[in-house]
Amino acid sequence: MQWGGSAPDLTHCWDDPAFTFDLCCVAWDESAIGKGNADCWTPGFDYEMCCPPSRIPRDIFSCEDRNPAWSHFRESVALGTESSRWNLPAVRSLPPSDCILGSLAAAFAVLAQAAFKSSHATVDLTIPFDNVERLLLAILRSPISLDEIIQSRWFIGEVLHMMNGLPHIVNHVQREMEVHGLTPGPRVIGPTLQSLAGHVEGGLSRADAWNLRLSFAALAEAAVEGPHPVEPEVLGFTSLVSALLLRYQFPKQSRMDRFRTNDQVYEHLLMADNATRSAWLVRSPVSGAQRPLCMLLSSRLPFSLLLRGMQQEAVVGINPLDMNDDGTLLPNSLPETWAIRDQLGNLDVKVAQFHIFPFEDGVSNMVRSSRKFFCHSKSTAFVRLVLATAKLAEEPQDINIWEVGANLGDCSVWAAAILSARRPGRTLAHLRVSIRAFEPIAITAQRVRYSFDNLVKELRRRHYGYSEDDYSLLELVELAVEAGGLGVLANLPDHVRTIEASLPRLTVVPLALSDQVAKQVIGVPLHSLAESTSHSCGELYRWYGCSYHHIYSDLLDNQIANLAVNTNSVTLPLDIVKVHVQGHEMRVLSGAQQALAQGQVCVLLARVYYFSDVSFAHEPERSASFLLETLSNYTVVLVNGAGKAMQVGKYPDLLAEWFRSVASAEAEDKTLDRYNEILAWHSGPQCRNRPA
Repeated sequence: MQWGGSAPDLTHCWDDPAFTFDLCCVAWDESAIGKGNADCWTPGFDYEMCCPPSRIPRDIFSCEDRNPAWSHFRESVALGTESSRWNLPAVRSLPPSDCILGSLAAAFAVLAQAAFKSSHATVDLTIPFDNVERLLLAILRSPISLDEIIQSRWFIGEVLHMMNGLPHIVNHVQREMEVHGLTPGPRVIGPTLQSLAGHVEGGLSRADAWNLRLSFAALAEAAVEGPHPVEPEVLGFTSLVSALLLRYQFPKQSRMDRFRTNDQVYEHLLMADNATRSAWLVRSPVSGAQRPLCMLLSSRLPFSLLLRGMQQEAVVGINPLDMNDDGTLLPNSLPETWAIRDQLGNLDVKVAQFHIFPFEDGVSNMVRSSRKFFCHSKSTAFVRLVLATAKLAEEPQDINIWEVGANLGDCSVWAAAILSARRPGRTLAHLRVSIRAFEPIAITAQRVRYSFDNLVKELRRRHYGYSEDDYSLLELVELAVEAGGLGVLANLPDHVRTIEASLPRLTVVPLALSDQVAKQVIGVPLHSLAESTSHSCGELYRWYGCSYHHIYSDLLDNQIANLAVNTNSVTLPLDIVKVHVQGHEMRVLSGAQQALAQGQVCVLLARVYYFSDVSFAHEPERSASFLLETLSNYTVVLVNGAGKAMQVGKYPDLLAEWFRSVASAEAEDKTLDRYNEILAWHSGPQCRNRPA
């Protein structure tokens, strides 16, 4: 549970696909509370063994192993696609017992559509609202923990927050509360609790400014000023705030602190779970009915925002071996001899602690939803290139990768994790990896830096045991590295310096690469920082809107020269240069002409976009000539999303025709057979024996 993640269910109760938690453990009616479905229990399997949650949330609620319509629906919503692409009829046709949290999300979607579509002053939402109420009631009566709901990847917090902003929903809730004689809680909100609620409304992106003491003070205030005992909604809210803050701060802590923090998070979530169920499952004094959705949405505290914040996690643990949409690349493409295995048989590839944005963002939402690196969902050329490099490098070697337009650094983090695997019979990584990630937007570059730092920490820790001496030495090394390097320590064992020399050198450069040294303006679409572009942002993303920021640019040639002068450590050639810059590709190549002419880049991979300041449609011959001239000493191919290559050779007509097709492509054209990547490699003596 290191980053608030879920883990596989170890009871083996659901090995038989005929039996699922949703079918056997969910209390679909009151008679099943604490008992489940009696038809499920056979010798060796009963409710107590299979159903109650454990300390670590189970990963069975994402429904990844069920009908693929569930995953399609969840990830489509997370990416903010049009509702027509959700395939909502397909998930609505599936029984709720197939995936209860997915069914709840689908019911919320139907309710939202009904509330959105009607322009009348009043609209009857009884049927879709009661359907949501029924499913939520079943969930809250069942042994599904609050943390399991949060970690399920279903966007429950987001839709609850949206419900509070729809007038028809708000009016319906008010009428329901009156009919059933229910009163919104809590009855008493003191000034400290009011201040805490204000911080929550300010957003998780400002959570560094929060203070756990404020949460504790609000709880103490309620105990003094309010009714006794403390109202369950107050206890639930303050406990949930405390859990959120502890989890948000978790990645910045030392290893020993993390164990204590995990305990604290668990305790706060357990208190929040018990308290909120008590508050939301109160019975109507009029009808005796339980209306948890009404109680939640009418609360005087911003629970929906808090749940949304808990689900907008800023750190996700990702297994680099679980990275392809259809699962065809890994692990099948890796031979048994590629990396050593641990005692459990797992390959020596560290789970990456990937830092994303704790707010609405296209790539961040996709990562939260899929638990996969976004780099691999559309293009496999870079993936195949890195895998081939990892497999074919026969001797320990250096490998240098530059990623231009790194965004959140998912490609760089994944590559560093893969290439840092140890081979059988070796205690150190087979390859000495150096990666420079160029990302000009400051807040994005900061997230990349966090991911880099934590990956290096995890790779370092695999060399140390769990004895007190090992732990003390590791802490000393980590403190020294944070203070500026091992040079501040004297009398270090030789093996420590050897370990440090074997770790990947991962650097974030807060610059854009272009054809000039300048201060420039970049447009950032409000729905996705990954799609930031210097070219017509307002026109391309007019439905979302753009914000504009000043960034600094430099030439790739200058970066090579400056690095060589300032550090005397740049190793040429560069094995791989990956360019992913939303229409700025030709300018990046213009600023790299010296390096390309001298064969200082062994492999160049550039993803070409249909929008650009270069008019591919009106000047395809000129674009083709520029590219072939710039890469005249390279072998050039075009690559599609399925990994197939088309030789360009020295034929400008073929390349010009391709530029015309790129220019005419629609923004939503994401088919695998579309050729939209340029792959070029140099065969000169500098590159001949390089791993890439």
